[in-house]
Amino acid sequence: MTMFIALAVLLGAAKLAGEIMQKLDQPSVLGEIMAGILLGPTVLGHFKPAWYAFIFPATGNLPIVLETVTTLGVVFFLLTAGLEIDLATHVASYLAEAEADEMGREQAQEVDGLLRHAAQMFVADTLRPKRGTFDKIGRSNAG
Repeated sequence: MTMFIALAVLLGAAKLAGEIMQKLDQPSVLGEIMAGILLGPTVLGHFKPAWYAFIFPATGNLPIVLETVTTLGVVFFLLTAGLEIDLATHVASYLAEAEADEMGREQAQEVDGLLRHAAQMFVADTLRPKRGTFDKIGRSNAG
């Protein structure tokens, strides 16, 4: 009997919170997650431990059943979320990102090449000795 009370409270609270979120133009899953947090040890277990212990006893088969139901719920939730994904949109987005990435990489390589060429020209002009520099040095040492 305790298992049915726990499942009824969980499902009822999740449905009620989901409906409230839909009225507020929010996804119903947001309300369902909030109901789980409110009924869990974080809120109900902290503020009303006697109620939490009555609804969700820690002994017996109930914790095993609730864990199994929870795991199945998460699996089905992820399955339905995966089925709702529009792969064509994601593939098109990926291709556009890959093209932009490639163009950015090509432009970066072009700028890098121009900067390297400019640096080489600057260094070559600065470090190259001026015409006649060594002639003057040689004459001043000889005389």
